Amino acid sequence: MGAEAVYLTVQQAAEYLNRTEAAVRALIQRGCIPHRKVGGRICFLRDELDEWVRRSPGTPVDELLYPRTSSEKRAKKVSRE
Repeated sequence: MGAEAVYLTVQQAAEYLNRTEAAVRALIQRGCIPHRKVGGRICFLRDELDEWVRRSPGTPVDELLYPRTSSEKRAKKVSRE
């Protein structure tokens, strides 16, 4: 038998990811975080959140929330050289 799916609310997901609810809601709005609506409520599968975190190692959540513009990316690249 497989393990049962563990669903999290926005508040629980925020705690699990060590972020604020507002940050999680912003990620939802941007389509950056896996979620689903069940009965009109937003929820998360914990396994999907774990996979999402694994897929983007080293990517700060702030970068997902506030992606840099192309000119900012070029400026950062130039400053490293």
